[in-house]
Amino acid sequence: MPETASDIIKFLNYKDDYELEKLRISDRTTMILKVKKIITKKNITLQLQDKCRNVNSIVQRFSTG
Repeated sequence: MPETASDIIKFLNYKDDYELEKLRISDRTTMILKVKKIITKKNITLQLQDKCRNVNSIVQRFSTG
C-alpha cells in the first residue's frame, strides 16, 4: 500500500494544472491528502481484520480444547 500511495502522489506531483484539470482535480494538495487518508484507512482495516482472525483462532482453540 505505501508504494501505491507514493506512486499516486508522484503521479499527481508531475502533472501540470492543465492535465490535472482534465482529470477533474482542482486542488492537488487536497487530492494528495485524500489519497493518504484512504490508504491509511485501508491499512487500519487490514490490521483490524488480521487481529480479528487471530482472536477468532484463539477462541476456536479454547472452545475445542
